[in-house]
Amino acid sequence: PLPEPGGERSANVQDDLRAIEADLELAAALPWVAAPEYVTPRRILLTGATGFLGSQMLFDLLRRSDAHVVCLVRAENVEKATARLSACCTANELPWSRELERRVSVLPGDIQEPLLGLSRERWDALATEIDAIVNVAASVDFMRGYQSLRRANVLGPLTLAHLATTGRIKSLHQISTVSICDELGIRSMGEDDPPPRVDRLLAGYENTKWTAEA
Repeated sequence: PLPEPGGERSANVQDDLRAIEADLELAAALPWVAAPEYVTPRRILLTGATGFLGSQMLFDLLRRSDAHVVCLVRAENVEKATARLSACCTANELPWSRELERRVSVLPGDIQEPLLGLSRERWDALATEIDAIVNVAASVDFMRGYQSLRRANVLGPLTLAHLATTGRIKSLHQISTVSICDELGIRSMGEDDPPPRVDRLLAGYENTKWTAEA
């Protein structure tokens, strides 16, 4: 359970804590499922590939596996989505080639929208096609508050969790941030340590990533 907001806290902080608690309740709609089957993924859904970290992740997945990577890209159609991904890779000095086009598919959509902005038919087809999900997409802004970041950083991962549990169970790899360990007084954290208390984090970005992990 989340801590009760203290009386001296600002109204904005109290509102954020109530919003976080409400968002955590949304996860109750996720079904209880067994662990996904341990298989080498043949087809991976990757979000955030048009960002710096996401483009690096795309090339790592291609180098370290034989999988085909489906990149969810915010765009009106396949042509514009492909052009956006290609421009990002070029800007980050990652070679865009015919071999890359053979192993990468671009899917126009938006992690901030219900069903990723896809039709129900395309959503159901995607759920059967992919073997794993890697979520790199996020709105990274330490000046914005929780409410303005929650669609991308909280509801987006929740939608992907629904996709992972639709049809065949798939693994979901959520890229988080060490910023959720920014609680004052913490000198070190281990991989299996629980995240710090959300009411001791300051930035809206940290709060959204904490909520996504929870």
